[in-house]
Amino acid sequence: MSGILVLILRILFVLLLYVFLYWAFSVIWRDLRGKTQALTHDAIPALLITPLDAPSEEVLQFQTSEVILGRDPVCNLCVPHETVSARHARFTFQQNQWWVEDLNSTNGSFLNGERLTTRAVIVPGDELRCGQIAFRIEIEPKKSF
Repeated sequence: MSGILVLILRILFVLLLYVFLYWAFSVIWRDLRGKTQALTHDAIPALLITPLDAPSEEVLQFQTSEVILGRDPVCNLCVPHETVSARHARFTFQQNQWWVEDLNSTNGSFLNGERLTTRAVIVPGDELRCGQIAFRIEIEPKKSF
């Protein structure tokens, strides 16, 4: 009788040990994943886009690795103007810098007055024109820790 009781207590102890290990590893995993996501989010400098033709110069801020500009309501930056294509231009953060490219739009995209035919690096103060709508682009400096 006492041998069976000791066996049952050992099995319960092993089960409790495995439950504790599972809980500990899941807590550590969630913490590491959250910190990784926070560091990745902070690693992308904010892209600041100001419409130049708008009555109020509202600055739009984006901190995702990709921003789509177009007339389509699902675009990150929706511009409801007939000279802007549904998916007109794409901003991407790659190789530690912001890039812009035209997405085969009807009226074209112009960076500082020159037509975009390939991807181009964006620097603060650049002006992008999509159709008849112009934007000033700024890049917020990275936060140092």
